[in-house]
Amino acid sequence: MQRIKYTLALAVSILILHLSGCKSDDPSASSPEQLQVDKLTGQWKAAGESFVSLDNRDASEYFQGFTLVFDSQKNFTTTNGNAPIWPESGTYEFVESNGSTNVNQLIRNDDNVMNIIELTESSLKLEFYYDSSTPGGRSMSVSGKYYFELVSL
Repeated sequence: MQRIKYTLALAVSILILHLSGCKSDDPSASSPEQLQVDKLTGQWKAAGESFVSLDNRDASEYFQGFTLVFDSQKNFTTTNGNAPIWPESGTYEFVESNGSTNVNQLIRNDDNVMNIIELTESSLKLEFYYDSSTPGGRSMSVSGKYYFELVSL
């Protein structure tokens, strides 16, 4: 009887050790891409007075009340985005290059590539080049390098 108890305790201990070492079956659960999506997901707003620059000159006056919302399905919506610089809504993906994903570069569904300069829990800094001469561009939009400094809501 003592031997059965010992064998049973040993079997239960081995099973517990085995199960505690198991990893999630979802390979994307902690991938760099999923972690970046999780960090982006939320509401972002203008950070201070000079939160937008165009070719290193303050352009904040054109984006008063700007907000940007990313969801976990890689969609975004904006308020006061001065479309087409920031469309009212759209989707994004991370840029693929040489078989790997660059989580610091995203491409919107309008083919505008954006660089994530900084992304923390409370701060998002984006930089991208907008060309008003591209198809779908508005002639009154200003081409150049845009820089947005945002904080989480």
